[in-house]
Amino acid sequence: MKKRVINKFKNYKPAKQIAFLYFFIVIIVMAVRYCTLDNDFWFLANTGRYIVNNGFPRIEPFTIHSDFSFVVQQWLTDVIFYYTYLLFGEIGMFILILLLFILILYLAYKLCLLVSEKRVYLSIIVSCVIGFLYSLVFVRTRPQMFDFIILLIQLYCLELYIRKKNVKYLSVLPMLSILLINLHSSSWFMLFLFMIPYIIGAFRFKVLCFESEGYKLKPLLLVMLVMFLMGFINPYGIDNITYIFTSYNNVYINAIVNEMRPPIVTNMSGLCVYLSIFLVLFCYLINKKNVIKIRYFLLFLGTTILALSSIKGFSFFITSAIFSLSDYLKEYFTVYDKKFEKNFRFNFIF
Repeated sequence: MKKRVINKFKNYKPAKQIAFLYFFIVIIVMAVRYCTLDNDFWFLANTGRYIVNNGFPRIEPFTIHSDFSFVVQQWLTDVIFYYTYLLFGEIGMFILILLLFILILYLAYKLCLLVSEKRVYLSIIVSCVIGFLYSLVFVRTRPQMFDFIILLIQLYCLELYIRKKNVKYLSVLPMLSILLINLHSSSWFMLFLFMIPYIIGAFRFKVLCFESEGYKLKPLLLVMLVMFLMGFINPYGIDNITYIFTSYNNVYINAIVNEMRPPIVTNMSGLCVYLSIFLVLFCYLINKKNVIKIRYFLLFLGTTILALSSIKGFSFFITSAIFSLSDYLKEYFTVYDKKFEKNFRFNFIF
């Protein structure tokens, strides 16, 4: 039975139109889930308006309390949201989120295509799973939309560096650091956490079924240093860099903000967390392949811990733990000579 299913996957070559239809279905799910502006949007847009008219606040301008210290950790997102809503209204915000989501899908597909060594159909499946999970839980008028784009670009550049053995692909990372510290500084440290498995993978070793590839370490360390220094290019300096440590450890915030709570299976987001972790584990267990790249396993392990600790952490699991299935399952899928086969059979899988 398993062999028959595998052979069907290997022999299936969808038409270009059918392949795009997979992405269209995920986009429809996203559009249905994104019905109204997120409650936080009004605070973000109002903060953007204040910054445009008055500059960067150090004291919270919207509270009745005096001398309330304030850091706008997502100031650039606020300004983008403010101008979008000012010029185009609610429909403009919908189009902005839609375009960002399409870009996320495209980047996930390109990353999977690179990791799977041009298994087009496998890349479509995995990137659609990533997009579907994003759309169910995280597609909102919030700065996290920019997080996903930046982190996917980082992973893509790191994979290119390893596979092409060319340091030029790392030159993009300092710019990503500048963007993320200004778009959403509370996620800035994830740039460095995502790089740790790649640094460990630079040392050649094999332990049980886990193996590193061994590539040049020095360029990774140098670019990390530059990325850290680039983080200071923001209007709040060190306060923006340390924002995550001064705010996210607050027990009152963690108790009030739903996304900071651990997932539970009685609601949809919690169910998605546990099912996704099980899905990745299942794909690893059913495969008889002995070698697992250490960087992929460490990304999976680290972000699983994050996902089990909070719903917000699940977004990082989606970003970095699922795409690696494109490497682990690639032997079950065909490498296409062309981007898409010219096959006009209207069927989805078999």
